[in-house]
Amino acid sequence: MFGNDSDAGPALERLKAAWAGFDEDVRVLFLPFHGASPAGARVTLTANLSGFYLIDSDGRATRSPTLRVAPSAKMLIEVTINDELVHNLVIRDLALITRLFGPGETIGLVVGPSSPGDYRYFCDVPGHEATMNGHLIVAAAA
Repeated sequence: MFGNDSDAGPALERLKAAWAGFDEDVRVLFLPFHGASPAGARVTLTANLSGFYLIDSDGRATRSPTLRVAPSAKMLIEVTINDELVHNLVIRDLALITRLFGPGETIGLVVGPSSPGDYRYFCDVPGHEATMNGHLIVAAAA
């Protein structure tokens, strides 16, 4: 997204200013990736037309994974496209949406909803939502 890290500062400040009037539940940040996560938790997904996938340490893939975060805790959801199509990531009930991104590209969405609930995430490119979806559960740890 940015040419280098030094370009990020002013652009991030403009983004923060633009979103300052919104409630915490609807703020979103699109991040360049240089290894560090600004969020407390980081979830890395791969995506293609058949779905969003979470790959475990043994290489097993879980399609349409349920993601879990405590209320007001920050989570970085990082998605990498591994097919030849464009996709996005939407959490409509939190008013969050990424831009379209394509083959080999990685994009991130920082979420930190304060309200407990079950929030559905999906790709809203026409024809993709049926297979590209999952749930973000916001609840205190049991």
